[in-house]
Amino acid sequence: MSGDLDIDALLAELGLRGGEARDLGRAALEAAGLTRPGKRNLAAGKRARVEEVIAGEFVRTCSRAHCRAAAANDGRIVVDLDGSAARLCEYCGGSTNRSAWERALAAMARRDWHRLVVVGGSPPLHHELRALVGGRIDLRLVDGTARRTAHDAAHDLAWADRIVVWGATLLDHKVSQLYTDRRSPKVVTVARRGLTALAETIIKTAE
Repeated sequence: MSGDLDIDALLAELGLRGGEARDLGRAALEAAGLTRPGKRNLAAGKRARVEEVIAGEFVRTCSRAHCRAAAANDGRIVVDLDGSAARLCEYCGGSTNRSAWERALAAMARRDWHRLVVVGGSPPLHHELRALVGGRIDLRLVDGTARRTAHDAAHDLAWADRIVVWGATLLDHKVSQLYTDRRSPKVVTVARRGLTALAETIIKTAE
């Protein structure tokens, strides 16, 4: 019928591809009363309920070790995602940055670190970093091109659990020097661009 959904195609779209995953998905939908054995289609209006059932029964994860480890402790049936389906990963959404920052936040939590200062970086990177952190730590982002005083740097140092000076970004030497000259163990530097590099620096220093 017009407007009906092909069940196998819908399951594949939701990450349940291949015989075993598809069969498990169909079994879950049948148990929920959304279809019955032998049916190929279901009404388009049932899509939201299908998505709810699949989300409740299955945890979909990409091949990254951190994501797989988290999925193993989830309690739901694990579905491995390949190729373009990796964007459906519930832990990183197929994003290297997101995966790295989930690991960085976990590393900070293990050290009981809750306050992070990042010195440098562009406004778009700051915006993305705030989204990745999602309010799970206190984050202070310092504009590396704006005027900064020794008093400001001292206040940041007293407040933070860790300060990362982000080289190779928008960062004036006179600003970075306010932090690096103090030679505090709280202050670390990262010379590479990118949010993944920033996260990896935090992970390394938390070890």
